[in-house]
Amino acid sequence: MRLKRSLVLVFLFLVAVFSPLFPASDSITRVFNYPNPYDPDKGTTSICFFYNNQSGSAFTLTYYVCLYNLVGQRVYARSGSEALTVATGTSTVAFSWNGRTNKGGKVPPGVYYIRVITAGGGTNGQSLSRYGKMLVK
Repeated sequence: MRLKRSLVLVFLFLVAVFSPLFPASDSITRVFNYPNPYDPDKGTTSICFFYNNQSGSAFTLTYYVCLYNLVGQRVYARSGSEALTVATGTSTVAFSWNGRTNKGGKVPPGVYYIRVITAGGGTNGQSLSRYGKMLVK
């Protein structure tokens, strides 16, 4: 029992000593929309994601959003990219969508996947990707 306790203390000490050498990487922690389910006849929906910045300093985040139907066809892609200054910690990124495809047609009812892709920045400059789910009435 004493050996097990000593090993736990040694492990905790090593984690405390070496953690600063390996900073946590940035992440997208959640992709969602509200209201969900979304009714295009009642206005717009807000598509949001949480970006967790672990770099310790602000930077410009460029992101892209695509919506896919269950078959995997892209029905909407946010045209271009937007720059956002993200501070350390978690920031919420949100924009409105009117339920229309890039060609202007209304999307049919069903389940859609929201994909958020970030283009570099942050701790190690790598791009991130995360999916969310949306129901359209």
